[in-house]
Amino acid sequence: MRYRRQKYGTSRSKEESTLAAREASRKLCEDIEDSGACARKGSCQGSSQCSSEYRRAPPLHPDVLKYQSNLAPLHFVDPVNGSEWYRPVTLAQLWDVRAICAAGSKAVSLVCANTSMGVTKYFTAGEVGEHGIEGVASEASCCSARRDSDDNAPKVTIDIKDIAELQGAVVDDDRIVVGAALPIAGLIGVLEKVSGAAFPSLVRHLKRVASVQIRNVGSWAGNLMIAKKYPQFGSDIVTVFAALSIELHLASTRGQRELTMEGFLSTDLYDDEVITSCVLPRMLAPAAASTVVYKTYKIAQRHVFAHAIVNAGFLLAINKEGAVARATAVFNGVCPQILFAKATEKALTGQKINQATLQAVLAAVEGDISQAGGAGDDPRYSEGYKIGLVKSFVYKLFLEAQSSLPPALASAIVPFAAAEDRPVSSGSQGFDVNAAEAPVSEPIIKLSAKIQASGEAKYTSTLSPGTQGLYGALVFASEANVKIVSVDPTAAVAMQGVKGFVAKSDIPSAGSNKPFLLMEEVFLAAGDKAPCVGAQIGLVLADTAAHARAGAKAVKVVYSSASPGEAPPVLITSLAMAKEQNAFYAKKTIDDAIERLPFMGSRSSRIPHAWHLGRRLPEHLQPFKVGTPSDTRPPLSDLLGPVLGANGLPKLITGSFKTGAQKHFYMEPQSTAVFPQEGGALEVWSSTQDPVTACTTIAKLLGIPKTQVTVKVNRVGGGFGGKLYRGMPLGSAACVAAFKHQVPVVVVNERVDDMKMIGGREFCDMDYEAMYTEEGEILSTNMKMSMDVGSFLGDAIIDVLFASTFADNCYHTKQFFALCTPYFTHTHHTTSCRAPGALQGILMHEVVLERVAHDLGIPHRQVQEANFYKVGQKTPSGEEIGSATFNWTIPQMWAKLKKDCDLETRQGAVDAFNAANRWRKKGIAMMPVKYGIALNLFKSGSLVVIHDDGSIAVAHGGVEMGQGINTKVAQVAAFALGAPLDCVTVADADTSKIPVNGFTGASGTSECSAKSVENACDALTAKLMPYKAAGRSWKDIVEAAAADGVSLTANGWYENKEKMIPGTDNYATYGVSCSEVEVDVLTGEVQVLRTDIIMDQGVSLNPDIDIGQIEGGFIMALGYVLMEEVIFDKAGHQLTLGTWEYKVPSAYDIPIEINVQLMNNVPNPDGILKSKASAEPPMALVGSVFFAAKEAIYAARKDVGNSDYLSLQLPLTVQGIRQACLIEDRQFALS
Repeated sequence: MRYRRQKYGTSRSKEESTLAAREASRKLCEDIEDSGACARKGSCQGSSQCSSEYRRAPPLHPDVLKYQSNLAPLHFVDPVNGSEWYRPVTLAQLWDVRAICAAGSKAVSLVCANTSMGVTKYFTAGEVGEHGIEGVASEASCCSARRDSDDNAPKVTIDIKDIAELQGAVVDDDRIVVGAALPIAGLIGVLEKVSGAAFPSLVRHLKRVASVQIRNVGSWAGNLMIAKKYPQFGSDIVTVFAALSIELHLASTRGQRELTMEGFLSTDLYDDEVITSCVLPRMLAPAAASTVVYKTYKIAQRHVFAHAIVNAGFLLAINKEGAVARATAVFNGVCPQILFAKATEKALTGQKINQATLQAVLAAVEGDISQAGGAGDDPRYSEGYKIGLVKSFVYKLFLEAQSSLPPALASAIVPFAAAEDRPVSSGSQGFDVNAAEAPVSEPIIKLSAKIQASGEAKYTSTLSPGTQGLYGALVFASEANVKIVSVDPTAAVAMQGVKGFVAKSDIPSAGSNKPFLLMEEVFLAAGDKAPCVGAQIGLVLADTAAHARAGAKAVKVVYSSASPGEAPPVLITSLAMAKEQNAFYAKKTIDDAIERLPFMGSRSSRIPHAWHLGRRLPEHLQPFKVGTPSDTRPPLSDLLGPVLGANGLPKLITGSFKTGAQKHFYMEPQSTAVFPQEGGALEVWSSTQDPVTACTTIAKLLGIPKTQVTVKVNRVGGGFGGKLYRGMPLGSAACVAAFKHQVPVVVVNERVDDMKMIGGREFCDMDYEAMYTEEGEILSTNMKMSMDVGSFLGDAIIDVLFASTFADNCYHTKQFFALCTPYFTHTHHTTSCRAPGALQGILMHEVVLERVAHDLGIPHRQVQEANFYKVGQKTPSGEEIGSATFNWTIPQMWAKLKKDCDLETRQGAVDAFNAANRWRKKGIAMMPVKYGIALNLFKSGSLVVIHDDGSIAVAHGGVEMGQGINTKVAQVAAFALGAPLDCVTVADADTSKIPVNGFTGASGTSECSAKSVENACDALTAKLMPYKAAGRSWKDIVEAAAADGVSLTANGWYENKEKMIPGTDNYATYGVSCSEVEVDVLTGEVQVLRTDIIMDQGVSLNPDIDIGQIEGGFIMALGYVLMEEVIFDKAGHQLTLGTWEYKVPSAYDIPIEINVQLMNNVPNPDGILKSKASAEPPMALVGSVFFAAKEAIYAARKDVGNSDYLSLQLPLTVQGIRQACLIEDRQFALS
């Protein structure tokens, strides 16, 4: 690529510009005609809209992809909305098109790969979704200054990725010139092939930008343009380029100019100005310099595909005397805008890289940040943490610049968090197969695995309403605890593609606006109170999903917080505020919520108001309770008095622990597709975990019989409890719309909207006290938990119940008491999330044990072992441990895991590592779990049909949502019938086939559905028995029976009626884990080095599926423990929305090594086909990661002379870890 300078020309008059635009339009059309891409040669008369219909370009030749001269400009027009798409191939053509658009007052978006659409919506007020309506993509044109004209004009998209002047890269002896349209991956490829002191660090950092897919297409210049428009973006590329002092080349009709990065960010660009290239210097230092140190740093919520919390770039040119001849320092994320740290640079320049200079630079850092206005009001990350990160970066830089380092400090500069810093995860899986029960117990691949992996699988969210149907988008409250004054859809209905608005008044008079078992309203209207952000108000209908969502955002809702003369209502947006306001739910509300639970049915009358699991005990002895804060025992200190802890008597501890919330983050958001049928009936496809309850809800909503409603589910794209009942409001809205207009309606939540409307795992606090002996035996535990369930109690009562009733876990305590109190806040209603309540309760109890271990100065696992249940002991709910029906395998699994993972040797290695390294620490910990399964919660129906060709159709009431239920059911059917597995087909869930069934959740549905199918197959086997003869094939047997007119259809049913006392578990799934982690003390980053898990799954129905559930559950819980953070502001708005701020674990956050074994020869004495549930039990095993990280933190604190007990909260984020390590500037030593 060659460059030439051009002097700026004079500005054109308006008349000259118009004439030039017309000539440009004519010339562009001629170019298109000459290219052969135009079907109307000679007939467009220079019109800027050269076609009334789309024209598809011919397939691109491979040479075109190399930007050869045969690339042709293209121009398409959408005949429906007038939007246009241009592909110029030269800068001259680009400016011609822009002149045309300016003359026609058309809004313009320049795109290179359009990857910015996934980012800019999070910085745009009133964002309208992923389809780029209202110019979302154009808000950050990839290489251009800004949009032209107004938002109401037809939109014009100009694709600039093929412009010749923006292509390629030229490598010279002293510099590299890179075209603006080169993808980030292309830039990385260029830099990896050339030498240069800075390029290894630069490449390393660029590989941490976005994802592989985005880097492959997204241009580096587009990233810069986002940063220019949105200073809060915190671009990594801006930071690393600025530290390298790159030069940007820009061009417009006025000519060309060069800008530094600082100049680029602070200079207004011309309307038609674009970045054409950048120049990266290869010679980074003055001739007198002997050493160049170029280092960049980034800290994010997770290791890859996450924006920086803080990033920084430094360049030091050090002369032969050891002094800094030149310094560059750039910080991003610590202040609201990028910081060019002049004081820091001044403190470095002319100084040697020694201890005195380090302290001066650290002080200069604070000065720079203060001069820039401070770190700003960031609700997520504290000022101290962000400034501390910058100081850690400076310290790492100084360590990098040393000629040598003492061993204790050397690990501080070893790369840690990037994808390339760790190997691809590896591991092992161990299990047995019982050949006598094949195909049951065999590791059969999930039946739908291939079509899911290839993208061919259909979901509710992929269904189309057809040409006559409509898409819907929900309108929901944007304020909390306010009265709705008015709802005006006028502006929305007038928008392009919008067909109507459905509201509360559209519900049939025979129906109900409160059809849910949870008594939640479908729609709110004027005069109603909106309890929280996300409460449903209405549904906008349109011809496309994008138009529907744009319309929903345009509905005008007026709120009033208080009537004239009234004091504003108290807005409660956190659990702490709720506790201050005593905003707990009354006992009657708790009773009512329990009674409405679908799976309780007539059994609800058997549950006392202070619901305990197990036998009815006197009130003061009930071990598990759900109630108000007053429902607690007297403090142990009041009972024992001053003798406590004296003369060898038991000791008493008190403390607290807090856990955060968690989103389900299912792949498929809440979705419903409704298709009206003859006679006013509805066929409803729903992404729900409970089709039968959905059917009941819809019938009540519309005032029609259940026979008029058929709910179907082919598969759910992830549920985790979030689709048990929280999809009912959306589904109901879709049904009202379809019923009213008698056209198909599809409603699929956009991810951000879904997270605004749907709650997940609750915030939960615990205050505890425990009495224990010097040997670590815990004699009494009193756990008082508080749970934020949001704006109403509803089905969150399940989570409240499970938090207390699962809390005993694997430990026997002579006096055990666990109370959980639900609290009200003006935030969205929470709901079940994989191991609901149980995960919090189990981890909270484990905190008590860890506290005892710390105070006694003994290993945590020693206290764990001292308190394990023993055979013959009873749980608080009455199960006898180790009985004929309730086996107990924790002790043998615990011993086996300690041996298999060589725990004692590894503990010694961890201790040695911590003693030898100041800024890296390791920890190792173990965790057990006892997860009770109560089969009396489930009711499972099925239908099995054998066709005369031997093929078998199975229908059951469970829902396939990734857990492999259909595969297990098919295996059991094949086994029970003695038929080949490939003869079995499992149908979609369908209430017209299985009208009575329980929900799919709580881990037990797979085995109960399998048992129901087995029962049906047993009936069929009896019919086929007379036709079975030696050597006869399955097909021959069936043909013979069919020829005799034998009915080969059977219904199956399973319901466990043996243990009807609510909460009495049939059995427990057991597991143990051991995890080793490493922590970067200076940044708070953590890497899980290894995890070993042993699970007791009884006789696994399918080891592959069960191990997949174990690994998946553990990783989901890993996100909860380390990175997934939910934050609300004081107005009740969630700040961690969408994929930008809410981060689940990536492939580079999972353990580097993960080994999973299923225990052999442990059939479940009270399980279906001797199996055990697998989905939720492994979640709590993540405690091994939490406590291992805590051990690493303790090691860091020990280095500064602090051995105090540390109460941490979840999630244990990078911020939480660094702050817990007690880092101070004075600790930053260079020797």
